[in-house]
Amino acid sequence: MYLVAGPSNEITIDALNHVFDNHLDLFVPLKPVIRTVPVPSLVPTSAAQASLWTEKFWPTVYRNTNPYGPHPSIIRQAELELMVDNGVQEWMHLARQCGKDNAEVGFGIEVGAVVVNRAGKEKVAHVVAVAGDARCYGMPTDVVGTDNSVSGNVMGHAVMRVISIVARKRVLMSNNNLAGWEASKDGVTSPFLDEPLTQTERERFVAQTLEPNGYLCLDLELYVTHEPCVMCSMAILHSRFARVVFGQRMAKTGGLCAEATTESKHGSLGYGLFWRPMELNWKCLCWEFIEDSKYMKSSIGDKIHV
Repeated sequence: MYLVAGPSNEITIDALNHVFDNHLDLFVPLKPVIRTVPVPSLVPTSAAQASLWTEKFWPTVYRNTNPYGPHPSIIRQAELELMVDNGVQEWMHLARQCGKDNAEVGFGIEVGAVVVNRAGKEKVAHVVAVAGDARCYGMPTDVVGTDNSVSGNVMGHAVMRVISIVARKRVLMSNNNLAGWEASKDGVTSPFLDEPLTQTERERFVAQTLEPNGYLCLDLELYVTHEPCVMCSMAILHSRFARVVFGQRMAKTGGLCAEATTESKHGSLGYGLFWRPMELNWKCLCWEFIEDSKYMKSSIGDKIHV
């Protein structure tokens, strides 16, 4: 098993050795071995080049797909569905409420996420699951600090939690045991925090709004108060979401904005992970939710931008 520790210019071999030497018990009976591997900084431009790079450096795949984004007609159709009955505003408000609920009881920071299923021929939207940030849940105060300023449990990020909650919900529904989810607990809270922790999360969790035999989060929509970090952005892609709407940009950590505008107050890393078909095996539609007083009397379409 290979674990990527990070770029070699960000952490030294000596620092890695120090970490491993202090935690060798985690690897028994194996022994960790550190290797430095060169990774191509650009995508291959042909299948032959991908094969060569895979042999010499790192597993690389050539994807001969459209690098310019979705067709405008696809975007417009999706926006029309999002605008029905001010749905986007409703889901974003719910996400904010979830984040606020969890922050008030000290579970984490004020970030929330909502998953919506737009099912049937009429594309009627129903909330599947909601989750607030819980990175500090169950963590010692000397680890996370009194102001929740430290990362805590990274699996407690709102996006990671809501994905895990959808997975747990699918399993329980396939066993016809959704209503008895509390009785099915083993008494130990999972580090994935894949169960509802607040009343708002419980109410949405027990609602019959999800097909039990569906695949991951395929065709589902995600609404989140803040731009997901790079880790959560990759989890979104691996989970096969169809659409994502996020609120506040996160200039130092966000993985979805495509514009590299670090010089502005709304800066971005520029990763644009929602639409990278040349490197990734999934893509989704993504909008930034912008709410301004001058738009309050306009349609919701004025508040979401690609």
